[in-house]
Amino acid sequence: YRTAYLKANFPEESMAALLNNELDDIERIAYLVAESKNVGIAILPPDINKSFVNFTPEGTNTIRFGLEAIKNVGHAITEAVIQERTIRGPFRNFADLLLRVSHKDLNKKSIEALAKTGVFESLGVERNQILQNMEEILRFLMIAKKGGAQTHASLFGASAQTATLKLQDTTPATNQEKLSWERELLGFYLSDHPLRAYD
Repeated sequence: YRTAYLKANFPEESMAALLNNELDDIERIAYLVAESKNVGIAILPPDINKSFVNFTPEGTNTIRFGLEAIKNVGHAITEAVIQERTIRGPFRNFADLLLRVSHKDLNKKSIEALAKTGVFESLGVERNQILQNMEEILRFLMIAKKGGAQTHASLFGASAQTATLKLQDTTPATNQEKLSWERELLGFYLSDHPLRAYD
């Protein structure tokens, strides 16, 4: 009775709890996401400034995808991201994220997984742009970890950086590439479905 009551009166919280129970099972998550859609609950994509470690209700009939449910992104780095964001506010841009999150697990593997699932798009960087500029990103990250890219206050109070991140423009990822990456790292197609073009 309690479970039925919760499902009827707190559908977002109930579904989020079920999803969080299955964080280690990507196939089960895919099934539960489909079930969510069937009952009118939308699963919002993962976002570096909005997602938490776990699946979280975000308004009526919506649940935000949890960062830890992304394959190749571990608990330690997701905790570091959330903690930094909670203490000092949302990340302003991609370079700001790299400067502020100083953690050994923020590396090529985790950045690629986060990029491929669109986590950084709210920061104004496209998925393929990050993948194609990975060498420059890792160079900047190494400088940041050593303290050489830390911001410092100027005479007028504005912050300046001793190193800058310059990403080259690239061809955006195709819809097919995005769907392939989502299927690989999330367990299901989130932004679209490959058969929708044939409806």
